[in-house]
Amino acid sequence: MPNARLLCLALACLASLRAMEPAKNESLRVKILAAVFPGMRVSGGTVPIRKIIPRQPGTFRPIDFPDALAGERQYSVAGEPANETEMCAAENMLDRSFSRVRKLQFKVFVLPSTHDAVAVIQYSFANSNPAGSCWSVGRIVRLSLEKHEWRVTQDRMLEDQHHSAFQEINLIDLDNDGFGELIVDSDWGGAGNIGSNLLIFSLRKGQLEEWLRITSRYEGDEGSFEQRFDVTATKATSGQRFCFRKIQYAEADYKVLPKPRVNAVCYPRYDGVKSR
Repeated sequence: MPNARLLCLALACLASLRAMEPAKNESLRVKILAAVFPGMRVSGGTVPIRKIIPRQPGTFRPIDFPDALAGERQYSVAGEPANETEMCAAENMLDRSFSRVRKLQFKVFVLPSTHDAVAVIQYSFANSNPAGSCWSVGRIVRLSLEKHEWRVTQDRMLEDQHHSAFQEINLIDLDNDGFGELIVDSDWGGAGNIGSNLLIFSLRKGQLEEWLRITSRYEGDEGSFEQRFDVTATKATSGQRFCFRKIQYAEADYKVLPKPRVNAVCYPRYDGVKSR
């Protein structure tokens, strides 16, 4: 009996480390997109061959930039660019025309014990040739179900400088309260530097409250490193500190280390957050 009890505890611990599954119901997914892009035509839902603008690693050990949306269905969303960011992404700089069709992939999580959902959305415009500052658009959108209709309550644009993909999109309970936190890793680049930022959001109280913003990958004139998120160590602090395994491959001025330097590092809640 004690062994069985220990096994149950071990299985419960493993389950708590797992990411929550995104919604797969196609009817729900289309309704979410209709709420995010009101008055626009949503079509598609096919699985594409994902094309990513290739990264050009320098003299350092190449750092992997995975695509968190690989294999997700692609949708077309037709409608005029809605803001300055979309205008930039929709432009064809060769002839100064503007596309009206977004090629979009996303993940959406329905939040348990609430009438809310959160969607992480990535899209570029068909037949556009935009400036490097706006290759594509990344957004985090919180929605609420009111009278059987989804309504956007918060809409956040992410870093768009040479942005091409999300490296991670997960919902994991990090503070042991039974409610998942949103983990998003988003790439950026420019002027010979490439990298990604890892952001963590609390979804309590109907908000997108940013708890952390750190550079998770970097290659450039200031060196080369990656920081791998340690969920187990983070949960041990009940989400008060966010722990990583930092692997440094080079120092500033392109000085490559003979052997990668590995350290455990933890950041306090709200580290790197610009405003609260």
